[in-house]
Amino acid sequence: MALFIGNIFVTAWWKYKSEHQANNIRVFANRLTASTDTVFISFFGLLTLLSGLLLAYTHPMYSLDTLFIQLAIVLWTVSLITWVVSVPYLKKQRIDLIRNQGKLYKYYDRKWWWWGVAATVADVAILPLMIWKPL
Repeated sequence: MALFIGNIFVTAWWKYKSEHQANNIRVFANRLTASTDTVFISFFGLLTLLSGLLLAYTHPMYSLDTLFIQLAIVLWTVSLITWVVSVPYLKKQRIDLIRNQGKLYKYYDRKWWWWGVAATVADVAILPLMIWKPL
């Protein structure tokens, strides 16, 4: 979970630091964060989801009918879909626009930002459900 959340903040940091740099640095930062998102979000996101489902299956106190587990599964699924589908598509658009000096860069940049915020909020909302396990 720490690597999953850490990747979110590292991606935001790379984006912030590269925003006012030369185009080749911005392309590099976007490609790097797209690669790390694919590895960390896909692998560790699915690993965390599977470990949570295993906990719900094996723990005598919890089951898939428990409300906080159902909420966590819904939020996690929303987050994974956003990070694996929407964000990489928008990053690809941003890279193409940077290379071609595209005028739509700010549009895709803003869309990428809002989808990233939505996925991050879902991830942060999952933390209390995973840590406190409210019944």
